[in-house]
Amino acid sequence: RYECFFKEAVVESPDENYRVRRCVLLFYLLDGSIQVSEPKIENSGMPQGEGKGAVFIKRHRILKSDGMHMRMEDLGVGKDVTLYGRTFHLTKADQFTRDFVQSIGLREEAPDEETPLDPYNSYREQLHEQTIRNQKYFHPRPSEDDLMRYMEARLGASTAQ
Repeated sequence: RYECFFKEAVVESPDENYRVRRCVLLFYLLDGSIQVSEPKIENSGMPQGEGKGAVFIKRHRILKSDGMHMRMEDLGVGKDVTLYGRTFHLTKADQFTRDFVQSIGLREEAPDEETPLDPYNSYREQLHEQTIRNQKYFHPRPSEDDLMRYMEARLGASTAQ
């Protein structure tokens, strides 16, 4: 299991030039197949996450440009892997993958790399935090809210304090 990312060009928006899309690449030792899925990002507007069947590349054996199938030797932290014209940069490997690669004597995995921040998602997070700060400042909630007292009275809560 490798964590990876690719950069996707955005031409329809003046606010951004590219997006950094994080993915998880799974290599199945049983048959040498590969699956790439994208973890869910809240309010991204794109179908993501394995739960809804939004797998980026479904599990199957993938041919390289030289006509050979992808193998474990082709994968590793810090490497670029091109699948169907998209280049994924592998940034992290889980502990099982690290132990397995070392136990078969293939190589020593490189240390984990940081995934670059997506500038647009960072901007959206800043706006979200600013909105929450402004809501607390401009709309302070009184400790004794009338609606809350009404609902508690309807449910049989005692009003005596």
